[in-house]
Amino acid sequence: MVAYEYPDTTVLRWVDGDTVDLRVNHVADFGFRFHYSFNFEDRFRLYGINTPERGQPGWAEATAECNRFAPAGSTVLLRTYKDDKDKYGRWLADIWAGSMNLNIHLVQAGLAVTHLP
Repeated sequence: MVAYEYPDTTVLRWVDGDTVDLRVNHVADFGFRFHYSFNFEDRFRLYGINTPERGQPGWAEATAECNRFAPAGSTVLLRTYKDDKDKYGRWLADIWAGSMNLNIHLVQAGLAVTHLP
């Protein structure tokens, strides 16, 4: 089910505990001095979890936890799922801050519940 991994992804802003704006930078080296690169900015939803919406109890705590481990300007590993967007057009993704999967961490910390689309 995993489609793509992007190890050079920059956090722009956490919207809430399960939605983030990212800048994806990707360079592929095919050898023979042939490189392909692209970058884009888009909104991503953490796959398989749900956190409180803005203004609901727990929203600030979930968002703060994301900012603690992956603040704006930090580099994260992004793993997206092919052709799998939510109903709001956000790409579904897992995000790693170092060796920690934020999706799993938020659930284990009691700041998110599991939710499969």
